[in-house]
Amino acid sequence: MSLRLTPLAAALALAFITPFQIHAQTASPDKQPGTDTALPEVTISADKDQSVPGKAYAGGKIVTGGKIGVLGNQDTMNVPFSVVSYTAEGIQNQQAKSIADALASDPTVRTGLGYGNFSELFTIRGFTLTGDSISYDGLYGIVPRQLVAVESLERIELLKGATAFLNGVSPDGTGLGGTINIVPKRATDTPINQVTVDYTGDSRLGASVDIGRRFGPDNQLGIRVNALARDGEGSIDKEGRNTRMLSLGSDLRSGNLRLSADFTYQKQTVTQGRSTVNVRPTATAAPSAPSASSNFGQPWSNSLLENTFGVVRGEYDLSPNATIYAAAGAQHANEYGTYSSPTVGANGVGTGGLLRVSNKQDTLSGETGVKLKFATGAVKHQANVSFSAMQQSVYSGFDSNPGSYAVNIYNPADVALPAKGTSNYAGGASLLDSGITSRNTLRSAAISDTLSFLDDRLMLTLGIRHQNILTKGYSAGIQSSTYNQSANSPAVGIVLKPWNMVSVYANHIEGLSKGDTAGATYLSTPVSNASQPLAPYKTKQNEVGIKLEADKIGGGISLFEIKKPTSGYSINGSTYTFGAIGEQTNRGIELTMYGDPVQGLHLNGGYSYIDAKLNKTQSGAQDGNYAPGVSKNLFNVAADWEVPQMRNLVLSANYIYTDKQYVNSGNTTTIPSWSRVDLGARYKFAMQKQTVTLRAAIENIGDKSYWVASSQYGNVLTLGNPRTFKLSATVDF
Repeated sequence: MSLRLTPLAAALALAFITPFQIHAQTASPDKQPGTDTALPEVTISADKDQSVPGKAYAGGKIVTGGKIGVLGNQDTMNVPFSVVSYTAEGIQNQQAKSIADALASDPTVRTGLGYGNFSELFTIRGFTLTGDSISYDGLYGIVPRQLVAVESLERIELLKGATAFLNGVSPDGTGLGGTINIVPKRATDTPINQVTVDYTGDSRLGASVDIGRRFGPDNQLGIRVNALARDGEGSIDKEGRNTRMLSLGSDLRSGNLRLSADFTYQKQTVTQGRSTVNVRPTATAAPSAPSASSNFGQPWSNSLLENTFGVVRGEYDLSPNATIYAAAGAQHANEYGTYSSPTVGANGVGTGGLLRVSNKQDTLSGETGVKLKFATGAVKHQANVSFSAMQQSVYSGFDSNPGSYAVNIYNPADVALPAKGTSNYAGGASLLDSGITSRNTLRSAAISDTLSFLDDRLMLTLGIRHQNILTKGYSAGIQSSTYNQSANSPAVGIVLKPWNMVSVYANHIEGLSKGDTAGATYLSTPVSNASQPLAPYKTKQNEVGIKLEADKIGGGISLFEIKKPTSGYSINGSTYTFGAIGEQTNRGIELTMYGDPVQGLHLNGGYSYIDAKLNKTQSGAQDGNYAPGVSKNLFNVAADWEVPQMRNLVLSANYIYTDKQYVNSGNTTTIPSWSRVDLGARYKFAMQKQTVTLRAAIENIGDKSYWVASSQYGNVLTLGNPRTFKLSATVDF
């Protein structure tokens, strides 16, 4: 495959860079004609509060470490969990516009769209993660829940597996197979002056600025500013996107004290957005995918997303072995959307309707604790005691008129905006002034200890978190329901390092999510525990694995089993009882590799196998069925090749394979497997006293039409993007 694709990538790159090559040679008087200098190596900041222990591999995409929840910043070789961090340099070189773009080359992650809207959903180890459950510098409730501009991010950290002990329960209880933490940019010791312009699809043009400085003795104070403006139509017909973002990151390093403050304003607008497709439960098959560039969204289908958020964090060393820390964050979110998701049968014909939603959120989130280092005889300890809390108030209303017009996803037609039909403003005066619908409060306390033996060759991590979930529901401004439950989430992990470059690890850890509440009746029969909430669901994971971190290459292999409870009704005589009677069990194996197998070739990829089965289902009707929205086989390989004798020219290729998925839990309908090839090139050179980086890429080079994902909640499909051209130029002053 690579031999056939390389000439096309080379032609694309050379066509893009040829006009600039003479300037590159004349701008460097010490450089001999016909020679080229290598791309610079990636360096990791040594600042105590920003350092990421671990290895940065050539090519700049991967750092093998990150924030492991309550355990703090760790080298992945020293923890019994699987974590990898994608860097700002890698994100920029991919020309990623979102978190989903940045994780496209990861073999354990797949993405789709939210139910009826344009939010990004992630599937990790066969379980859904929503934007609500992405953390920002370790805190939940701060990240915009639908879309996040990545230009202000230093890292996107992917932690695979259940994480209730490490992070606490997430706001919506997803992330049972893995979580994402995003880290804001901070000033480095080297001044940053960078301007980037980009062009995507048909007419989407953007510009961003990144400026960073440090001031004072020993560069104590740092300021980092990022700004972005992007607007226009992409590769999907008539779909427009407008993004505005401004972020400020500041930090202070003064002796034993470290402070930071990060604030972001983001506004994103989607016009005539193409949303998901609902498949009728009675359909005998899923419809075949329409043209990838087609748009069955209506001209009045749009979304306005406005978010203001920030986090203030501080650490103080009481002694070399004791550090206290605290963080506080807040977010104000204002969303307004008019959506038009079609519901169709196997022939792609059906109905569409109006759903107009207003959603406002005000969130406060924080944590505090103390980290201790001490020894008991020959055993060293790293202990942590922490407390965290989050309160989120939601004000939401809607207008709805389902099934109000005819739809054919293969021959889209514009219709007039339907009448609003049913409305619910939760006691508010209008859709834009809806009343409160829920107030969610999460509180937890955690304690952990990592015991080190045999000169850190053997490490045992023990911990437990006590979590309280309090949710109050409101109707017309009056509290109408309460969910108040607590649970303990333990964790145990072990790491054995027989050699410096090899870690063998195992863990048992749990995920946590809010339990459901019984309805009043089932099949017209009263339910014995009607309106009673279930205790929080505990998702249990067991994992073993081996990690390798050599000079040029790294990677690992892991085997895991995750058991997630599901709810349903059981019958005793003529009485139904609601409870956690079912279970989804995901068993899998992951192989990952990154680094330089040969000089100048940077690889990142791997393979994931997941066997996701339903067990103990209601009346046993679906026992043994495969869980919807989960692919059995996933494969990725992304390669960057530094062209010999011209190493500032890098050609890239990305191959993605995703196995078929069941559309429903009855396993009566499926979407087929799909694969995608992306190609790209970048060239870095000096012009006058500036460094210029040019990038060009084509995603989905074959312009394939395919369903990229089926929702795990059943009968909801996301169409993959068409062939997409991307160009960008970055100037470092």
